[in-house]
Amino acid sequence: MDDMPWRDIAGGKEMVIRGGYRHLQVWKCVAGSERHCLLTDGAGHCGEVHSDWFLPALCLPEKKAVHLEDLVLSSATGESVPVYVPNRGSGRAGRHMWVSAADCERWLQMVGEKTPLPEAPGQEEDDEITFAEQEIDRNCRAGEEGWFGSDARPFETWGSRPADSPCLECRHSGRGTPC
Repeated sequence: MDDMPWRDIAGGKEMVIRGGYRHLQVWKCVAGSERHCLLTDGAGHCGEVHSDWFLPALCLPEKKAVHLEDLVLSSATGESVPVYVPNRGSGRAGRHMWVSAADCERWLQMVGEKTPLPEAPGQEEDDEITFAEQEIDRNCRAGEEGWFGSDARPFETWGSRPADSPCLECRHSGRGTPC
């Protein structure tokens, strides 16, 4: 996104995503095509069908820019999805980007990849779920001497909580005394 002052963001100025959203472009590599050949680096035309991911401004025809608010909404509804595309030459390098779900599905069909389902871990013989009922002490201990532990969560020490932050248990002000 563009670098902008906080006043513009707070004022509702639209924030355009410049580099993280791409569109799939597919073209036939012939002499009259507007894009160059990916296999010959533009030195010729192979007659094959190529595809690549482009920024909205570099699409043919040019696509509308994507705003942050639109990306948040479309990702929540599943219309935009994150994708990792490995580089052609190196198996370790690649690009992370946001794309439309339709472009992602088309790309997966073109490259012949299926999205694998995550495997559920198998249950081992000695796996056993247990519950040890223990009453939690929810009393505020502000001003009392000593350390009091009410449950198994990590406890706060004198320096771990800012002086003006409230106690998580009782919302006590916490100024100078821990709960």
